[in-house]
Amino acid sequence: MCPATWWHFPEGYDGRFYSYHWSEVYSADMFASRFEKEGIFNPATGASYRKEILAPGGSRDAMDSLKAFLGREPTADAFLKAKGLAAAQSETPKQPEKPTKAGAYVALKANSENTPVTNMMIA
Repeated sequence: MCPATWWHFPEGYDGRFYSYHWSEVYSADMFASRFEKEGIFNPATGASYRKEILAPGGSRDAMDSLKAFLGREPTADAFLKAKGLAAAQSETPKQPEKPTKAGAYVALKANSENTPVTNMMIA
């Protein structure tokens, strides 16, 4: 029986461990975005997976294949949800285009604890 240790990090496994988790992020995104939504037995989804992921193999950059299959940039939202963590907000709040009645632009930003902070820039 092995004691519970992190022996694999000094042994050079750290990079593989990191890569393994990124593969989980991407596979969760593919499953939630396409297979779960469109059905795991959907022939069109399977054909798209074969065409965009399996067929190119190593002849195309893996990220290009992933984007082609998803039709967008990948996100970690499905992975975080699967792990029971709150999904990160995908978009940053944008500054309003028109000034408020007080003549100021109000922008919402998130601080390090992800708490909304309001900044006012007087016009």
